[in-house]
Amino acid sequence: MSVWSAWPHRRFSSSSRNAELLIIASGDGGVTAKLLVVDDEPRTAALTAELLRRAGYEVEVAASGTEAVALARSSAPDLMLLDYEMPDMHAPEVLDELRSGADRVAFPVIIFTGARHSAGDQVLGIERGATDYIVKGTDRQVLLARVRGALRERASGDRVLVRGRLRIDTAKGQAFLDSKVLK
Repeated sequence: MSVWSAWPHRRFSSSSRNAELLIIASGDGGVTAKLLVVDDEPRTAALTAELLRRAGYEVEVAASGTEAVALARSSAPDLMLLDYEMPDMHAPEVLDELRSGADRVAFPVIIFTGARHSAGDQVLGIERGATDYIVKGTDRQVLLARVRGALRERASGDRVLVRGRLRIDTAKGQAFLDSKVLK
């Protein structure tokens, strides 16, 4: 059984087959950004979303990898917090879907898991495009700091936006259509 405190005097309990999870959220006024929380365990997803909302973020929730890919493509989140192990897709498969095809999307993805945290799983997640890898049970301040850090890195301007055959390199101020520079 995991226990979260969504605000100082209110406690929630959640059992998760993935791991013990203890996060205490009291709201520390983070910068407004749109986050997508992906977890097939409804209570864990809801409590994670509440933690992030209390920190000042706008949050959407997806209950599967398939739903996450669809929401990511339609709502363009600033960051995804992705459970590693879900019934329909594992995190590396979700990352492959997001980073391939005509509708590729690019934003930070933090894998957030309890069950799959071996060195090999972490390496695989990072190699497939995850920005960070956090084990459930991490202190809320650490989780929020990593979210802020990933968002700060994204905001630094060193990124490439891709939509279909169009690619925009914001750092260089150039746009490409089928690898040809647009003027």
